[in-house]
Amino acid sequence: MRDAAPALDATAERKVLNALMEDEGDAFPAAGGAAELLGALREHPWALVTSGSCGPVRRRFELADLPLPLVQIYGEDVEQCKPHPDGYLKAARLLGMPPSNCVVVEDAPHGVTAGKRAGCTVVALATTHSADDLREADHCFPSLEQAAPHLLAMSGKL
Repeated sequence: MRDAAPALDATAERKVLNALMEDEGDAFPAAGGAAELLGALREHPWALVTSGSCGPVRRRFELADLPLPLVQIYGEDVEQCKPHPDGYLKAARLLGMPPSNCVVVEDAPHGVTAGKRAGCTVVALATTHSADDLREADHCFPSLEQAAPHLLAMSGKL
């Protein structure tokens, strides 16, 4: 909000966005391969870091029948959302790991920037933005399904 429309009240706009997400319900299914990847990660510590609000995000995971990790960082849990690294730094701290041992999966330029600023390895998914927009990432894949084998291999090394 600060970048796109600094004159608007971010708190009021978050409420509007949350209401829209509630109205949409399950209109946005999980990305292909998400259930399999998150199921495989149950053996590894992982976190959810999102600029979204807790209620709508949890509802989306529930509707998609996706597991949620123990560590969950939402937009309202940090002073500054992406592109600031606060969310990723907080998640790493709660996971008890240095950020350099964390892998961030992102589909937006601000998220990639936040992950890099936190000192994490960033795997980008060119699903909502072009690969060129995500060039700051360490790795980029066209989809989560194509990134999953790489992510699972990385999780075994952390």
